[in-house]
Amino acid sequence: MIVSHLPFLNLLAGRLLAGKKTGRFEFRTSSVMSFVREDDGWRLEWQINPED
Repeated sequence: MIVSHLPFLNLLAGRLLAGKKTGRFEFRTSSVMSFVREDDGWRLEWQINPED
């Protein structure tokens, strides 16, 4: 589990999903996400937004 603040989390999420330093993943403040490691990288498994 990683708990942090923007902009660090959207940079980390973008890097995990895109596999590049320049990746960026936009999401709402107070969102919760689960990423799963797969053979070829990472995948977003689920996301909960504050309004859901």
